[in-house]
Order: sequence, then C-alpha cells, then structure tokens
Amino acid sequence: MQFHLIFLLILPVLVVSELHDYEDVRRLCPTEYREQFEMIVDDLSVAEEETNRKLIVLSSHFEEQDNFRRILSNNARRLTQIYEEFVAATQRIKKAKYSAQAILANRTHTAQEQYEQAIRLDKRYPLEMSVLLDICSTMGYPTTKAVIASSLKNIPKTNQLAADLEEYTTEAQSTGYFIAQGLHDTPYVSRRSQQDARKTFMRRYPKAMAVHDHIIKVLSGEVKFRSVI
Repeated sequence: MQFHLIFLLILPVLVVSELHDYEDVRRLCPTEYREQFEMIVDDLSVAEEETNRKLIVLSSHFEEQDNFRRILSNNARRLTQIYEEFVAATQRIKKAKYSAQAILANRTHTAQEQYEQAIRLDKRYPLEMSVLLDICSTMGYPTTKAVIASSLKNIPKTNQLAADLEEYTTEAQSTGYFIAQGLHDTPYVSRRSQQDARKTFMRRYPKAMAVHDHIIKVLSGEVKFRSVI
C-alpha cells in the first residue's frame, strides 16, 4: 500500500459531503449567527476561497475565528490529498485490473489458490481493487469468490466482465486528471460552476465518474473499502 494512502487512512474520518457543505464549522456557529452563515454558504456565485474568507470574518464575531480558519484550512488540505490519490489511482487501476485478469485466466490453479492470489493483489492495490470489486458488485458479482466461481464455469461471461471493466478503467485513466482539475483544482471558479462541471462529467464520462465517486467516498470515510476478504 502506498505511503500516501496509508497517511490518508489514519486521518480522522471526514466525509466529502461535510467538506463541501460546511457542516463541521456550522456546528460551531451560534444560533443567532446561523442565518448569516447560511447566506454565505448558499451563495454559489463565488469561489470556495471567498466563501471561506467570509465565514472566517463572520466567526470573528463569536470568537471562533481560529477554529474556523484551522478547520477550513485542514479540510482544503485533506481534499487536495484525496484528489491527488484519486489521480494516482486512475493511473494504477489498469495494472491492477490486468493482474486480476491474469489470476482468473490461469486454469491450472484451483478456486482457493486464485482466491489467495487475489488477497495478495488486494494488499498491493487496496484502493484500485476496491473500485474493481465495487463495479463487479453492480454487475451481479457480490464477492470475489463469486467472480472466481463464474470465471471457472462461464468463460464468455468472464470475458464480458473483463471487457466492461476495461471500459471503466480506460475512461478513468484517460480522464482522471481532467476530472480532478474540473472538480477540485479550480481556486477561482465559482462553486456553482464546479457543480455544473460535475453534471457535465457525469454525462460525458459516467464510467470514470463511477470510479471517481467510489474513490472519493472511500478515502473520505463515507463508505468502506471493498476488500477481497
């Protein structure tokens, strides 16, 4: 497992929805300032940096300025780390997929031997395997053992699964950096424009966005890793 990924996993759980809807700092806002808080957060016409600046100014009125600045800064840094790992994962996912295919293609090994090899692969590519297993689950394979069992009995069906996964991994690999730029690395773009960008990506690159959403949710702690075991 990559060091960066280990570092992300030991951080406190903070789901992406909270990074974007300001729930963590909302909890610190007194009731009498909540209306102003919501007005700032609901204004999607400005960039995230401007929203954060206004919230920090507001927090100075109830002596939470240091906490607001610390939380908002940490959230921004955490989200940057998550997106960096997302981009890196999109460049590794094909290798993980081909390694998994090689395990299934070796007919000289028993199902148990293939399963043990898959466990070792999972330790090497935990994030990428989580994505692949999540996609498999949407195609009727709830577990790794289900994939292995199917591959031993129905080669055409396994070939179709491999072709489907190839589409997901290819689209993710080719658009991952572009998606990360459009959804995160946009300091001067309004939050509304970021939301519109997501809708566009969902329409143009649905498979890459499925990979994106699973990775972001896993790394933020919103959902658990899908593991071979």
